[in-house]
Amino acid sequence: MAANCSGPLPLMSVGKVTVLKRRRWHFQLKTLTLSEAMGKPETEEMPGSAADFLELCNQVFTVNQADGIRIYMAAFPADENEPWVPFSKGGTLTVVYAPCLLNQTNGTYKDIGQGFYYILHPTNGCVKIDQVTAERWIISEYRNNPLKLPLLTKLVHNAGGDPAYTDTISVFHTREEFEQLKTEVECQEAAKVVASFTSYTDTEEPGVNSRYLNRMTVEYYLLDADDKLINITERPRLNYSVAEGEVDVIAFNNGNLCPPYNCAGDTTNS
Repeated sequence: MAANCSGPLPLMSVGKVTVLKRRRWHFQLKTLTLSEAMGKPETEEMPGSAADFLELCNQVFTVNQADGIRIYMAAFPADENEPWVPFSKGGTLTVVYAPCLLNQTNGTYKDIGQGFYYILHPTNGCVKIDQVTAERWIISEYRNNPLKLPLLTKLVHNAGGDPAYTDTISVFHTREEFEQLKTEVECQEAAKVVASFTSYTDTEEPGVNSRYLNRMTVEYYLLDADDKLINITERPRLNYSVAEGEVDVIAFNNGNLCPPYNCAGDTTNS
C-alpha cells in the first residue's frame, strides 16, 4: 500500500462487515434470479483501470465543471453488434455516468444532459456516449426490460409496504465525495477501480435512510498491481468514522438513491 494516504477517510467509506453483508444479500436475492431469468450470468462487478476512472473524473469535474455526478443504472442492448457493447455482455447490467450542476437557488442538482454521458468501457476506457444511446440504455433497456427494473422491483415489491416502490434508478454523489475517492485512488496507487452492484439489506443501518432498504446501489473498491484488494485502513489515518464493529474499510458508496429521492434529475427529497 502506498504510504502517502494520510488524510481523513473519504466520506464514501464503507466498512468490511457492511460491504460483505450487502453483497451477500444482493447476490442471493437479485443476481441469481436475474441470471436465471436471462440464461446467462448477470453483471456483478465492472473492473476498470485506475487511469480510466481518473479520466472519467477529469471529464466530469474538470472539463464539464460539474458539481456532482449521477450514476444511472443501465443495461446493454441485447444486440452485441451495437457499438460499445462488450463481448458476451449484451442484455446485462452496466452504469452510465452523468455530470450534474447545482442550482444555487434551491440547492438541487440537475443533469447537464444534452449528450454529456459517459461509460467506462472495458477495452475503450472512458467513452462519451450521445443522449440517444444513454436514454436507450437507461430507459428502454433497464427501466422497461422485464428482466431488469420490473423484475428487481418484483423481488422486493413489498419493501416498506410501499405500493409505489421501485428498485434503484440512479445513485448521486457530490463533487466533494467523488473528489475524495479520486484522491484515494491516487494516493493508494491503485491499479484498478472496480464498480460493483450491491444492495442495502432489509435491516436498517445506523445513519442510513430507512427507505433505502432492499434497494440496489453501486459501490467501488480498489485493487493493487497484483489484483489484491486494498484495505483502506491498513495504515493509520487522521480519522476513523465507520460504524462500530467495522474493523476495515474496503469500499466506497453511501450515495443518495433515486428513488426514494426525486428521479427527475435532482436530489430533492420526494
